[in-house]
Amino acid sequence: MIFNIVVASQEQPSYKVTKIKKLKNYYVVYATKGDTTYKIVSKKEKVKNCNCKIRKNRSYNLKFKILEAFGGSEVDCFRFDKKTVICKEPYIDIYMAQNLKGLFLVE
Repeated sequence: MIFNIVVASQEQPSYKVTKIKKLKNYYVVYATKGDTTYKIVSKKEKVKNCNCKIRKNRSYNLKFKILEAFGGSEVDCFRFDKKTVICKEPYIDIYMAQNLKGLFLVE
């Protein structure tokens, strides 16, 4: 089942990337700021002529939006394509990056 998604904006500087996982056609980037962890989903893409690949244990100015389902807070998983379902974790919501293409930071 595919859920419609509402996007709420969130933008703050200096998120530290703590983990990067590959999941089919997507990357799941875990980033922290203070005591909050963010689970950021980015579709696998390559950016030509860019030396801007994010790395674990480094901090970046990330711009992302939280994914919220119309079905309410009881929805814990989102389908991104036919093969990829990504779920929330306890106290960690799912976000989509506005300035990430794959693992490349773009303006």
